[in-house]
Amino acid sequence: MSQMFRDRENYLSYLRRHGTEIMFRTARVHFRMLCPWFGYSCTFRVLERIWPDLPDHRLNTLAEHIGHQFHHHNARDDARAAGRVLLEMMKKMDAKPLSELLHKAEIVASA
Repeated sequence: MSQMFRDRENYLSYLRRHGTEIMFRTARVHFRMLCPWFGYSCTFRVLERIWPDLPDHRLNTLAEHIGHQFHHHNARDDARAAGRVLLEMMKKMDAKPLSELLHKAEIVASA
């Protein structure tokens, strides 16, 4: 499942939008869960705005860019790396809550 970072009403997922939609649809259908409204966005959209000059926005490239060493494809290390990337994005944009990061990156969270 994706690494997700929660703000009071927003989530940031390290999945493309389509993957996030599938994840929530599966939760609703398979587990018969009613999901409360919240906004979500994919880190790729935010990353493209913050670091547009990187050759790609894969997790290993991002971790190298911010100087974070990890074992790629290890679930715990991947989650930590994604968290470090989020913290670096927030630091670069001088944003404290996730909603402020999305606002500064001019990203509108999907419902």
